Amino acid sequence: MATSEMAVPVGAQSRAASRGGTSLAAWLGIGFPVLLVAAWFLDNTPDGDASNAKWLRWYADGGHRTDMIVSAFLFVVAGLCLLAFLNLVWSRAGEGDRLPLGAATFGAAAIGIGGVCNAVVPGAMAFGNAPEPSPDVLRFADNVGYPITTVAGMIAVAFAVALISLQARRSGLFGQRLTVFSIVMAVITLASFLWFPQAALLIWCIVVGIVLARRGGAAPA
Repeated sequence: MATSEMAVPVGAQSRAASRGGTSLAAWLGIGFPVLLVAAWFLDNTPDGDASNAKWLRWYADGGHRTDMIVSAFLFVVAGLCLLAFLNLVWSRAGEGDRLPLGAATFGAAAIGIGGVCNAVVPGAMAFGNAPEPSPDVLRFADNVGYPITTVAGMIAVAFAVALISLQARRSGLFGQRLTVFSIVMAVITLASFLWFPQAALLIWCIVVGIVLARRGGAAPA
């Protein structure tokens, strides 16, 4: 029986998939920095050396507790967005060694877990009607998540970025300049526990996402 359906050429399907992948890369590359910055912005507790009264007043405010709970969700979504972005770049680079994916998964999980840890106390107060802890407990609880995110999470992600970048260079996805830039950003990210070096990872995600989207993965950058 004759059919009016026409098969779509394989080349056209491949080009369409490539355009979709590069567009997704741009969105994920920009989405992660936006989500992470928003998460840190909402997790704006008093300084550690602030008075006990200030800490108690801050946590007694329902709006502040809500901000921290929302921040925890943003950290989780940011980690997932980062993992999806690194997985996309890894797959575009030829899907070689899976070690970078393991490091990326660990790092993304640590980012999310760190954010959730910061919201344990406000979550318990908001949903479990728990009494407000002492100021020292509040300070301790607020600092638990920071090293999980900036040490465990960012160091693992830095290794993932470096390994994926080298893999992308070998496959021709990254040119020399983009590879060198990526390695430098990965090294700076290792010092994220100092706070500001986290910006290196955010910049790398934006740059790589936009570069891949603009050139469609057709030529090394």
